[in-house]
Amino acid sequence: MESGSSQKLAYTVEEAADLLSLSRAKLYRLIDSCEIGSVTIGRSRRITHSQLEEFLRRLEARDMAASLHVRQPIRRLMRTKGT
Repeated sequence: MESGSSQKLAYTVEEAADLLSLSRAKLYRLIDSCEIGSVTIGRSRRITHSQLEEFLRRLEARDMAASLHVRQPIRRLMRTKGT
């Protein structure tokens, strides 16, 4: 990590929810369902920067796969109509 960097290593649930534009309750549901990771420090729960990035990468990959899955049958239909 660069010295003088303002990037935090870990966020409170409230901070992470704000960064993701989600409610605190929704973020706790994502944590409970293991869709986003978190760590505990004593009695405090934190979400690390890397856990936020991993969560978003998985969402992007899932949406990309869903997009390809939806488009694939349309391409097949277009090929069969043309022949």
